[in-house]
Amino acid sequence: MCIKLAWEYPDHSSIRIFYGETWVWNEFYQAMEEAKTMAEFADRPITFIHDTRETENMPEQLARHYRNWAIEMETYSYVNIIISENPNLQNMFQTFKHFAGHWGDGYLLVESMSEAQYIAVGETLEFERIS
Repeated sequence: MCIKLAWEYPDHSSIRIFYGETWVWNEFYQAMEEAKTMAEFADRPITFIHDTRETENMPEQLARHYRNWAIEMETYSYVNIIISENPNLQNMFQTFKHFAGHWGDGYLLVESMSEAQYIAVGETLEFERIS
């Protein structure tokens, strides 16, 4: 599978989702089921860090599938942070945020792992956020 999950911190407050160079939607939905299982061990809603830095080409209909994630994972999620410098993903993310309605409220797009980690641990830093 080209999508892997791991706890980001020992307190089970964040799960990092590593997206490989190429992946398909059935792997995404398998990862979502694994994320649900992991999140059940947390004592509060958690932060999901979607690490897409290695992904070369995103599958089609990104906004629709991330909306499905937002709906399905709403009870488990505190915030979803997507890491990417890819301009195509950044444009698709803006489309997702535009059409997702309130399901898109808990999503942020950042360009670096360090920014994602600062957000995940609740520190306030001055970053220029993409969204």
